[in-house]
Amino acid sequence: MANVHYAKAVPEVKFNAVEPGCTNTEIGTGNGGGRPAGVSAKVVGPDGPTGTFQEEEADQLPW
Repeated sequence: MANVHYAKAVPEVKFNAVEPGCTNTEIGTGNGGGRPAGVSAKVVGPDGPTGTFQEEEADQLPW
């Protein structure tokens, strides 16, 4: 709900939560598996929604 609160309080900034799937990070699959974090984050672009929770395939999930 913090995303929704911030999205309403600061409308000029986009606040979203994303379940990015398998991402290659130090705390994820740092052994080379998964895709780069920048690719996983593309689900929320500059023209996308705000105050949402989305899956890696741009499907909005319910809170």
